[in-house]
This record gives sequence, structure tokens and C-alpha cells, in this order.
Amino acid sequence: PPILSVALVREPGGSGVVTGTIWVANEAGDSVTAIDADTHAVVTVVRGIRAPHNVQASPDGATIWVTSPSSGLVAVIDARTLALRGAVRTGAGPAHVVVTADGETALVTNAGEDSLAIVDVESKKESERLANERGAFPEWARSIWGPDATCARDANGDRVYTEEQLIR
Repeated sequence: PPILSVALVREPGGSGVVTGTIWVANEAGDSVTAIDADTHAVVTVVRGIRAPHNVQASPDGATIWVTSPSSGLVAVIDARTLALRGAVRTGAGPAHVVVTADGETALVTNAGEDSLAIVDVESKKESERLANERGAFPEWARSIWGPDATCARDANGDRVYTEEQLIR
């Protein structure tokens, strides 16, 4: 199956050498594979996520977030127990997911409806969905609210800005 997305969970105190777990979305195989970066051995294969597209680790490495565009949801995997912890319906065609630096919010771009789903990480529930005002929403989102941010929310919390678009 083609490899479409990879996320890395680094062990604390890393030296720049890839260590920890590499998570790979196997879109054609309806699975996500965890690979030990040191030994290159497959640690586990999590099945039951239809056509996973994008894989992102939370900033603390505790959870792995996986989009499933054909299912309209984002699955959450516990990185320590390797168990599927749940799923969140986010809209049509969720393409990419990013967990904010504080670990409290997940932002999901819904390519199928040009929207951004805002998910509360603790409750694993969508708290808000923002529609795009200006045409095609960028399919991707990356580092949120950090020094290399490509997406930010205004002080009132009612607008999200990306490099390419403004959505409301």
C-alpha cells in the first residue's frame, strides 16, 4: 500500500537522531503502522481506520491523530498503549489534522466542504466548525500558534487565519 503520511514520536532528550516511534498511514490498507525507529521493526498495525490519509502526533507524543476522509472522521490512537481511543466526526473529507502546541485543541481541515473543524482534545468532541469565506480552503494545516505558525486565531477567537486564506 502507498505511504501517504508519516508522524514521528521522539523520545525525550533526543540527539537529533530519529528515535521513538514512526507512525505511517497506509491508505490503501485501511491501517496505521507503528515502526520502532531504532530497530525498524513493526511494533503494531492499528486496523479499522478506513483509508487513513494524514497522521500527526500531539506535541507531547501521547496521542496520534489520523484523518479518514472517506469516513468523515479523525481517529485518535494512544501512543503508549497502541489502542484506538476513539474517533471524532469532523465534516466531509477531513484531510489534515494538527494539535495545537498547548495540546488542548485539534484543528482539522475538511477538504470536502471547505471548513475547519475545531476539536476539544480532552473530550474528543468538535466544539466548532468554521466555514471558509474565500473559496477553496487549503487542504493542509501545519504548526499552529508557534514560532513557525501557518495558522492563528484572533484575540476574540472568531477568526482563524492561514497563510493562504481567511476563514470565519
